[in-house]
Amino acid sequence: MARFRLLHIRADPGGADSGNGVAVGDSQGQARLLKPGYSLVDAYSSLPPLHLDFGAADFRYRLKVASRRSELIARVIKAGPGLRVLDCTGGLGRDAFLLAWLGCEVTLCERSRVIFTLLADALHRARADESLADAADRIQLHCLDAADLLQGKIKCGNNPWIFPNDRQSHNAGHKDSGEAEQGLPKHNANSMHGGEPEQQSDNHENSDQLASLFDVIYLDPMFPARVKSASVKGDMQSLQAFLGHEQQDTSETRRLLQLALATGVSKTVLKRPAKSSWHAPLKPNHVFNSRVSRFEVYLPGMLRAYPASC
Repeated sequence: MARFRLLHIRADPGGADSGNGVAVGDSQGQARLLKPGYSLVDAYSSLPPLHLDFGAADFRYRLKVASRRSELIARVIKAGPGLRVLDCTGGLGRDAFLLAWLGCEVTLCERSRVIFTLLADALHRARADESLADAADRIQLHCLDAADLLQGKIKCGNNPWIFPNDRQSHNAGHKDSGEAEQGLPKHNANSMHGGEPEQQSDNHENSDQLASLFDVIYLDPMFPARVKSASVKGDMQSLQAFLGHEQQDTSETRRLLQLALATGVSKTVLKRPAKSSWHAPLKPNHVFNSRVSRFEVYLPGMLRAYPASC
């Protein structure tokens, strides 16, 4: 039996699943409460299914009071109307949605097709919510490895992968993906990632293109957990369990940062755990710390290496 299953519950206005969700039994006899939309179920864990919802009460309150003063990420990126952000590591999507709520135009990349499905579903529902629709419309979601985009292996286009419409995705009460690969969104043949990556003939041309399309590159890689650190909670714990085999080690994070800096985009922001011992080969121009996170700001053309003794 597959450890992870991607399940879909059809919304039924006024029915038993409107509000709290539907109880679905798993192979071990446990009842899992699934909310309308897509959920990722871990058969080896007692954690609730991973279900992304930008309209959840706690996140909705965070949006209501969000500002540069209250949100460190907004202050670091200088979020505001029209700022163009390339978020290279989609994950749970909350940072991207927060920035879009504050007016940024966000291009969101997620390389896992399963997590992409959860994000697309959450955005689909957010666009149907009058209070969230404007922010959701400012997010363009792509299923691709951001490293390919930064290297110029994929051209920047305007067409994201297509999330299934109501006729495609709501034709059953719930859908079991088995290996978490069935029933996933289909892509547009003209999208940024239609089939094999399309090679750029000139990397310099690609850098110029990215620099003209984006004001900020945002990186929030999944660093390996510290041995002595407390276990992460909730949705992030579920995400790390699913992507455990894909967790980025320090060499991959270093490579992604170097690729971002080579694009010529005027600002790159790296988010990492506050107490992480890892540091980049280049010294950040600015550092912003909170209790749990550290934001490092890199400005191309104004960087220098750490002293050899570091």
